[in-house]
Amino acid sequence: MEKRPKDFDQYIKYMKQNGIKVIPSINRQNQLQGFRFEHKGHNLKGSEVHRSMSGSKLAVQIANNSTMGIQLKKGNTIKLAGKTLGLSTNIATSIAKRVLKRVLERALERGIGI
Repeated sequence: MEKRPKDFDQYIKYMKQNGIKVIPSINRQNQLQGFRFEHKGHNLKGSEVHRSMSGSKLAVQIANNSTMGIQLKKGNTIKLAGKTLGLSTNIATSIAKRVLKRVLERALERGIGI
């Protein structure tokens, strides 16, 4: 059975169940920039594993799995492991683009086009 996480915490939990430790990369401004992955003594940035594993691409994929998308709080923050973190500009922009695209697709489906 394939599991599709609805948020970052669920993603981290599912990866741990498969023997992969997911380590959030937090910058000095307390913003989530991406993730590192640790497995059998190897520690790699997400983009080093595969280009689809960069922080912004993972955020978009997780947002796609949830009917509500990733819920951003005031100031482009999210809750991750019980902490409130800001999102890097790249991740916040990727999520915003996905949300806008989803809204436009729904509007066009309902005939609310130009």
